[in-house]
Amino acid sequence: MYYFIPFLERNNPSWQANIVPWYRTPYRLEFDDILHQIRIFKRQELESKMLWLTYHPHLRYLLHRQDLLESDVFSVFDAIQNIEAEEMHPLQLKDLTWDEDCDFIYTPFVVVVKQQGELYAHIEYGSEGFISYITYFKDDQVDFICYFDDRGFLSSLVEYRDQRPATRYYYNAKGQWQLRENLQGEEPIVKINPAVSYRFGKLVYDSIDEVIWEFLTTFLNQDYQVGDSFVLAANTKFQDQLLKKLPKEAPKIISFFIERNQADDLQEHRQLVEQSRFLISDRKDFLERLQEVYPQFASKMHHLPSFDTRLKLGLSQRLKESKIYVQLDIQMQQDPEVLYEILHFVSENPLTEVVFAVFNAEGYQIEALQKQLDSLIMERLNPRDLLKDTVVSDAENTLEENTRDDYRFKIINLNDEMGLIRELEYTRLIVDLNPVANIYTQIAGISAGIPQINLQESEYVSHLQNGYILSDLSEFSKAGHYFLDTLKHWNQALIYSIDKIRQNTGDQFVDKWEKWLEEAKSEQ
Repeated sequence: MYYFIPFLERNNPSWQANIVPWYRTPYRLEFDDILHQIRIFKRQELESKMLWLTYHPHLRYLLHRQDLLESDVFSVFDAIQNIEAEEMHPLQLKDLTWDEDCDFIYTPFVVVVKQQGELYAHIEYGSEGFISYITYFKDDQVDFICYFDDRGFLSSLVEYRDQRPATRYYYNAKGQWQLRENLQGEEPIVKINPAVSYRFGKLVYDSIDEVIWEFLTTFLNQDYQVGDSFVLAANTKFQDQLLKKLPKEAPKIISFFIERNQADDLQEHRQLVEQSRFLISDRKDFLERLQEVYPQFASKMHHLPSFDTRLKLGLSQRLKESKIYVQLDIQMQQDPEVLYEILHFVSENPLTEVVFAVFNAEGYQIEALQKQLDSLIMERLNPRDLLKDTVVSDAENTLEENTRDDYRFKIINLNDEMGLIRELEYTRLIVDLNPVANIYTQIAGISAGIPQINLQESEYVSHLQNGYILSDLSEFSKAGHYFLDTLKHWNQALIYSIDKIRQNTGDQFVDKWEKWLEEAKSEQ
């Protein structure tokens, strides 16, 4: 049995998942190395289990997005809250009871509830359409917030005092509170409901950490067997505490992921490195950093890139038109020469269209980008050259005489990686000319077998293999023609990507893993 312990709350100092309404969701990468590894073990039908340590009332939707809903998962907070196997029942407005004098005002973002003309509540929805949480008000100030489990019941309630979170109550599926956590530092930090005290070791705890470790230890005492291994996502938040709770004799495999660990002080991982059976890193350059800091352990450090096996390979060749996906960083000033080279290429190749993609941009940022594109086209290109073939228009020089849909370029605003996955389904070519290419876009690109044009070679993009590395912007047209004029080079890129994926997924992934375990065991 392999126990996988992911940790996705990278910038969150607490044990809580960041739960925000769908319209404020910052772009946050959910994909990571551990989830990738679990998917491989699941598809290879190898015995594995996820240990989920953070509080996440919407965990089922997260697992569904990661194609892991059917995986075996032990949630520590489910155990703490005494929640057993509950069927999913996404909560809707009709499921809740309201006073007769409540009025509901529907806006594009939130449902506002007023009682006798006064603000009473805001009903917030998750991106999947279920009620995520409800904020209740008193005298126009937040009174308390109810967070709902994606299985259709109240999960926790946060009371506010002096406009700050004061206490949090955790509930079971029947609405009985199990424990109360003080969020403003007053003791006791955690108090147990006396009616359920038989499930806990103490009535009061110094921190929520104590409760988490108690229930994890109870689970491991019942479930762990000698010979089982643990796979940990390297993180500086709780890994040293976690190591103390895991069986000392059990092999520990540590996984480093560049999106999670690139800013780490590697000295903080000393205990983890020393106690591990072996370590893996998705990037060679990060692996080299680890080997420099811990040269005495270099022999048990290995490179194993991550791929996203949720993507499908090579669907774009079914279309006559070639869709070019351009990744922009909306937080940076856009280089007009980059935009011009791309639009100029599209204007000269009528069977191409371009999508300029940004992540979680504000409305004003989209408008500014649109104005920049419009101005560039009017000043340096002929707008008619960017019209779709199907459009019959008398427009001569103005973009306004046609609708945006008439042109072979558009801007899309993506909220999460699922939006990117959908967008890449029929993409023929990815372009990312940012100084540092977006990591997940590169992972998704090679996972889908799509060639990429970048400024620098990387772990996932090799020049004239599955990509084209520009030495100068003026080479963009040459690079575009290289992959789009015929399917020869595009197919070569697809084959290269498939081979890279095959080397690091499925049987070969598991073979490498077991080989490294045996090598590490023989060296002990």
